[in-house]
Amino acid sequence: MQFLMLPVVIIIGLMQIFATVDALIHLVGLPGLLAYPLALLVGWTPIIGTAAGVAGAALVWDWGWLNASLLFIGPWLATVIISFVATILD
Repeated sequence: MQFLMLPVVIIIGLMQIFATVDALIHLVGLPGLLAYPLALLVGWTPIIGTAAGVAGAALVWDWGWLNASLLFIGPWLATVIISFVATILD
């Protein structure tokens, strides 16, 4: 089962990094070459990285704010729900 989730996790992670890169380019005006390493550093910061990624997905990719938020908060919520259900069933 774990090997089935690996591509999903990689795709979601890459989308989050690119959304953060696009936010840094769009909002701050950084050149692309500088935005990529900075996006990796900003992405590790929980509140700031999430906010930048959501802004990038919503403003640059023209996603709705709810969909952009679910890109970043959805995997965390799924993990919490799966852990809760697994604990109850165990």
